Amino acid sequence: TFNQSSLLYFYFARNGIYFLGNYLKSKGINTILFPAYNHGNEIRALLGAGLKLEYYNIHSDTNIDFDDLEKKLEAGKSKVLYFIHYVGIPQDVERIIQLQKKYELILIEDNALGLFSSYKGKPLGSFGDFGIFCFYKSLPIPNGGGLIINNQQLKFEVRTILPQLLSTLSRTVGLFFNWVDLRFYGLGRKLQAAKSKLSTVADRMYI
Repeated sequence: TFNQSSLLYFYFARNGIYFLGNYLKSKGINTILFPAYNHGNEIRALLGAGLKLEYYNIHSDTNIDFDDLEKKLEAGKSKVLYFIHYVGIPQDVERIIQLQKKYELILIEDNALGLFSSYKGKPLGSFGDFGIFCFYKSLPIPNGGGLIINNQQLKFEVRTILPQLLSTLSRTVGLFFNWVDLRFYGLGRKLQAAKSKLSTVADRMYI
């Protein structure tokens, strides 16, 4: 999945979602069908790109409510379907592909929490026109997201810049303090508070 040129790297997955939203907006797309159960950062990224969201229901077992989804598809709510594999548990990909063919949909496959998951031997994130990954949620790294373009007819490029070293170090230290707090109750929060005060002092000195 990752040995292709159409993989774009980002600081966070939400950054990739934002750029994807901008691309879709530039193609005249204004609304995306989106799952009602979500993290929230995906919504902020897409709204920030100027898109509207039409929500479809998710069952309590995190599977898609296909009855509700198809009602919205039949009503012509959108030609773009965003779906999520929650914690790496695959959705009914075959049924989603059937809907894609029936309604000529663009599929955005969010696999932020399922880097090593697959469906019938094929990696999650490789079924949609676009696949979204959040690497630091599966790997011991401070940050990192990816956007894979599986449909080369929808390929686009973005100009990104490397994150500042201080920002990366701050994120790494913060994650370490969270780990300390889990191991030694209260200590991590004290260290986080000290880090915040130090950051405030540094900002004032910079100003």
